Parts: sequence; structure tokens; C-alpha cells
Amino acid sequence: MSLPAIAAGAATQHFGLRTATHAYAMAAALLAVAAVAALARSRGRALHTTDDRLRQAPLNIAEHR
Repeated sequence: MSLPAIAAGAATQHFGLRTATHAYAMAAALLAVAAVAALARSRGRALHTTDDRLRQAPLNIAEHR
């Protein structure tokens, strides 16, 4: 988290506090949306894989003992 804060400080000197703050907030929001999308995608894949394994599982567990 220190590198984005340092970059925001440097951007403040060049573009002003308001512009740097808005850019920092937008970047953080976009990263959060990307993280949520990646999490939802990975959970969807995990659920799909589990569902496929359940469909292929034997119905009678006693047969495999």
C-alpha cells in the first residue's frame, strides 16, 4: 500500500490534491471491482467443478467399501 500512496503524493505535486485524490479513489474502486469479479469467477468455477464431481459420484457408497 505504500507505493500507491507515494505515487499519489507525487501526483498531488503535479496535478493538485483534488485530481490526485479522484484518480487514487477511481484506481482503488477499479481494483476492488476487479478483485470481486475474479473472486466470483473462481467461486463459480469451484462450484461447477464440485457439481460435476457430485454428479459422477456413485449413488450407493456401500458398493465401494
